[in-house]
Parts: sequence; C-alpha cells; structure tokens
Amino acid sequence: MPLSFPIFNDSPQVLQKHLEQATKPQYVIFFASLKPETNESWCGDCRNAEAPLSRMLDKAAAEERVRLVYAGLQAEWRDLSPGKKSLWREEPWGIDRLPTVVKVTGEKWEKLIEEDCYNEKKLSAFVEA
Repeated sequence: MPLSFPIFNDSPQVLQKHLEQATKPQYVIFFASLKPETNESWCGDCRNAEAPLSRMLDKAAAEERVRLVYAGLQAEWRDLSPGKKSLWREEPWGIDRLPTVVKVTGEKWEKLIEEDCYNEKKLSAFVEA
C-alpha cells in the first residue's frame, strides 16, 4: 500500500526554505518510486517501512508536517553519472540510501535510514524525541 502523505515535487531548495521557516519539527520521507506495473516501491526496505511510517507519523501528517519525496525508479536513483545524479544526493540533503526520514527541527537535521525506518522502537524514539 503506497504511503498517503503529501508528495513533494518541487526543488530541493524550495523544500529547504519551507523547512527553515517551520516552527514545529518537520519530516521528509525519501522513498523509492513506485513501479507503474505494481504500484509498489521497487525497494524492499521502503515496502517494509510503509505501515510503520504511516502509523508513527499520522499525527504529524494531520498537522501538515510530513512530506514524501519519491527519489526515482531504480535505474534513475542508481545513476550517479554527471548531470543525472539525483539532486537529493547533494548537500544539505545527502540522501544516499532509501528509505530515509529526515527530521528538521529549527537548524537541527536528523536522519533515520533504511531498516531503522521500520524498526518500531527506533522510529518511535525518533518521532517522539
């Protein structure tokens, strides 16, 4: 079941500016894009993280503090050639593994990566901290 959070399709710079202006913690979920033929993520860790992320971030989502970024299909995400590498891999984002949840609180940026995104204990501590 695909995540139901608002999908962010604008530039990394626009998202960064939005996050810097927020007064409450914001969450950005970087997720492998859905395969058109199955409507499922191509990434196993992403598929495993869907239910826990939906449960743990539902309150923040209701307060419009969650954004979902689809990082691309497998070939797009893995293409590191000049001019084709995902802008999300660049700083300040530095996303190199999926899924990744970035929590932004003021100037503090924290990340939860791969299997930690579906580890209920780690995810709960990350969201509630």
